[in-house]
Amino acid sequence: MKPYNDTLADVVQGLFIKGVTDPSTEEIVEAYSLLCGGFSYGKETTQGVAGRLHKIRDILENRGEVVHLVSPAYYKIYRENPPKTSPQAKQCLPMGRGIRACGVRKVVNSEDLIYQEFLLWAGSAASGAAKKVLHRIYREVETGRLTVSNARKLVQGKIGTISPDQRNLYELVLRQLPEPNGKD
Repeated sequence: MKPYNDTLADVVQGLFIKGVTDPSTEEIVEAYSLLCGGFSYGKETTQGVAGRLHKIRDILENRGEVVHLVSPAYYKIYRENPPKTSPQAKQCLPMGRGIRACGVRKVVNSEDLIYQEFLLWAGSAASGAAKKVLHRIYREVETGRLTVSNARKLVQGKIGTISPDQRNLYELVLRQLPEPNGKD
């Protein structure tokens, strides 16, 4: 029998395949219920899955999916009308005291403002996280999901706001990014 978190990650990937690239916790639970024969579920089940979203995200990333978690504001305000500014994009992320993750969102566009804000936010947490986010930015450029110009902006924007040891790491990555060629 498969571990529960892996099964939930399978459910999320199944929703991605069906075109739901941003399933909420409720949508994940509903799809899981159908997979298991349509059992009745309550608030406890939904809360339990919400508490596992970070683990589900990690499993999906290990499978090669480019995903991040989203906040209630994403579903209430921006699901149908994507944010147009950085402050709006930040509202879509579960950051800050008392703001819980309530869904998983797959990145499908190289100009995804929410994902760019996620990369900046994740990179400011700690040097270990900085290494992870820099690797992620570099990978996104290599795969074409993030343009070189946007990657340079993200990295340059962080250099002035981080500790000296992290600054060296960011500058190293900035030097490794190719110069924009006008095509991206």
